[in-house]
Amino acid sequence: MSDRSLRLAGMLAATGLATTALAQNAAVTVAVDAAAGRHTIDPRIYGVAFAATADLQALNAPLNRSGGNNTSTYNWQQNAQNLDADWYFESYPDSSATPGESGDTFISDSRAGGAAPMLTVPMIGWVAK
Repeated sequence: MSDRSLRLAGMLAATGLATTALAQNAAVTVAVDAAAGRHTIDPRIYGVAFAATADLQALNAPLNRSGGNNTSTYNWQQNAQNLDADWYFESYPDSSATPGESGDTFISDSRAGGAAPMLTVPMIGWVAK
């Protein structure tokens, strides 16, 4: 045995990890019953984000989500969003100055496409200016 092997064996023995001291694990049998506890998956788990009406119709998607960084700062009163740290915390108005227009349009477009709309509700304590 080389010096290096002797040192390694000594270290393993000192830490209790010598190969002769390692216990063998008992065999374990795992049985999976794929028929047990079956239930329907909620259809709202299958959806898309920010899809147009035509895309929702083509995909037959049950849910259309409006969410993410920008939507968590949506100011419905000014119809504006803030781009967060991604773009220097700049606020941008949407194309219409009508309060809530962006959310209202998203909801009507989603419904026209046969999907349930899901909107992010700003709750972080500040919104776009």
